[in-house]
Amino acid sequence: AVGIVTTTRVQHASPSGTYAHVVDRNWYADASMPQEARQQGCKDIAWQLVHNVDINVILGGGRKYMTPAGTPDPEYPADSSQNGIREDGNNLIDMWLEARPGARYVWNRTEMLAAAADPNVNYLMGLFEPVDTKYNLVRNTTLDPSLTEMTEAAITVLSRNPKGFYLFVEDKLGLVHLGP
Repeated sequence: AVGIVTTTRVQHASPSGTYAHVVDRNWYADASMPQEARQQGCKDIAWQLVHNVDINVILGGGRKYMTPAGTPDPEYPADSSQNGIREDGNNLIDMWLEARPGARYVWNRTEMLAAAADPNVNYLMGLFEPVDTKYNLVRNTTLDPSLTEMTEAAITVLSRNPKGFYLFVEDKLGLVHLGP
């Protein structure tokens, strides 16, 4: 079993290094790619997250890269800047769910905790913000899970595999030091 937990978007450079191959780390969705690259068959990072490897647990940010352009965000439905941006019309969340029996998708802390506690859930995707999750000091503790809570939920789900697991865990704290 394999899991990714991050406070960045799950399509960011470090977590995507576990599953994607791209020439530009900013190719989060097809809308982020040059037309020429798409015409040559290159795939964006979000597409590769769903199709390249079988990842059991995916927890972090990055909702807008997974849904078709114009799809309202469940947390910020009135803010069109948070809408989905995929130009290929694919809803990668739905595709991921359809390909994995026992899979669950969540977008808030309460749903994540309930899904992790459900012994029938063997696959869990939680995308808690349109882009990166909020820093711990400013996160909504009712809606947004902490890194610790995401890690514990991932371990709970991944531990159901008797063969063991690999879990990638990353905090975006390093981004603070990189500057704008």
